Amino acid sequence: MGNARLLNKDIPDVDFVFFELPFTTQNASSARGDVVKLCIACGMMLQEYFFSDVIPIRVIDWKGTMKDKMTGDRVRRHLEKDYPEHELQLTTQATHELDAIGIGMYVKGEF
Repeated sequence: MGNARLLNKDIPDVDFVFFELPFTTQNASSARGDVVKLCIACGMMLQEYFFSDVIPIRVIDWKGTMKDKMTGDRVRRHLEKDYPEHELQLTTQATHELDAIGIGMYVKGEF
């Protein structure tokens, strides 16, 4: 249990947090690894203050080379098939939301 949970009982008890480790193209910033370092620093802070385990997931591991539209379509099909009793409210085309759901499905072995 993180330090923040001890101070504030309203913080939900979370065992794991998974995040997408960014993939960058070659430019000056990516050569230094700025985005990756920022993600790792954020993950360390989350682990220290809120969660027990923060685990990065590489893009190539969870969705390979699928384009955003193909990933979104696959997430929607999976949810409609496995959760027909729920009225899906995935009206968004925002790839970050669909990616978050896809990562969760990957972690559970469903993607």
